Amino acid sequence: MKHMLRMLLPLMLLAALVAGCTAPVAAPAAPAAEGDMPYAGVTLRLVGANHPWQVAITPLLADFEAATGIKVNFEAYGEDQLNQKLTTEFTAGGSDIDVFMQRPLQEARVMQMNNWYEDLTNCVADPDYDFADFADGAVGTTMVNGRAG
Repeated sequence: MKHMLRMLLPLMLLAALVAGCTAPVAAPAAPAAEGDMPYAGVTLRLVGANHPWQVAITPLLADFEAATGIKVNFEAYGEDQLNQKLTTEFTAGGSDIDVFMQRPLQEARVMQMNNWYEDLTNCVADPDYDFADFADGAVGTTMVNGRAG
């Protein structure tokens, strides 16, 4: 179960951060055994664009939820509407968005300067987390001022 989470959650997070990223999708895992779901009850709000990635990942969410116990609420918008939604919620300071997709060349600098990213460099030092799983090009688009965001 942990292996499934480590494969799909980073894929979801990265793809949400990098709208132009494409990555192979892992095969669905069997549902976890009852009592083997440390993330049961967790709900993630994922906000993204109407994009080929969104079309590819949506059918896999049920398998991800069954394998992890995590409920994913995925909201998809047009790119301009997405940018407006993110800007409005983050500026207001009361957003409950956990993961979001953005256009790295258009919005990344503004989002990083406003501290709207979570610094992921602590994940690089985690021995259970393989930062090398991310493509170099994708990581480069989310690095701003030496911080992985």
